[in-house]
Amino acid sequence: MSQPLVSICIPSYNRADLIEETISSALAQSYHNVEVIVNDNCSTDDSWPLLESLAAKDVRLKIFRNDSNLGAVRNWQRVMAHATGKYALILWSDDLVKDTFVEKCVAAFEDDVAFVMCGVEEFSDQGVYYSSNFGMQGKVQKERYYDQILFKNKNGLPVSPSCALFRTEDLRGCILDVIPNADGIDFNRTGAGPDVLTFLITSAKYPYIKVLPDHLALFRSHPSSITVMENKSAGLKLHYDWAKYHFVKNYLPGYLPKLKAITWIRNYRYKGVFKNMLADMRHIRTDFLFMCSLFMK
Repeated sequence: MSQPLVSICIPSYNRADLIEETISSALAQSYHNVEVIVNDNCSTDDSWPLLESLAAKDVRLKIFRNDSNLGAVRNWQRVMAHATGKYALILWSDDLVKDTFVEKCVAAFEDDVAFVMCGVEEFSDQGVYYSSNFGMQGKVQKERYYDQILFKNKNGLPVSPSCALFRTEDLRGCILDVIPNADGIDFNRTGAGPDVLTFLITSAKYPYIKVLPDHLALFRSHPSSITVMENKSAGLKLHYDWAKYHFVKNYLPGYLPKLKAITWIRNYRYKGVFKNMLADMRHIRTDFLFMCSLFMK
């Protein structure tokens, strides 16, 4: 039986020091029918000559370059526009996947599953320091997923789509570079918020997600990581909560009272950071019973 084509899509900017390892992990898949697509966002380092050299060695590697820097999320959109496979992985240019990632994810797909997500390892130059499959395994009802990812997320469900395989059309259709917000956040700049929406918007179309027990995705921590840099300053919590609020308003309005309850808690905890979001929620009732249950856990 023929294997459906899988597109491994790598948006990149100034990753000459790391991207060769990322590409190598994508090309080393035990599942052979893959295309690896890199879209360079007008890098100012030696990324492009390196990409040209790598592409000359393997016809499965297809490289593209923007004439100007489009910002992070628009570059994700651009790399996805080149994908021709039935399934797609959007792999950050500093992360890795193990060689059985595609094989196991494709085998696990079912018609009623939104995406297949594997366990993750987080690593640095000193090695792996964290691994998890989020307390979930197998076919999971999306409502159980929502109860975790939208609220306290004690099991650390990932926001990065680099650990999940999607149908290409689903992934292409849920990458948002603009999310309405009252805090002037430019979501296109960092991608914090649009990344978790790839999971949430896709999940709205299907009854289940699927989680594999294997730790097949590797997230790299390093000083130039956007997440590391942002967490040194104001952090990313507000970005993600605006994204989740956008999703709930448009796809899951019955969850709005619960979302407002936890937003009150976060606003108290982070000394008024969420005041503009609460102002936007002024016509939504607060689920005080849910708020009390969060304090009791």
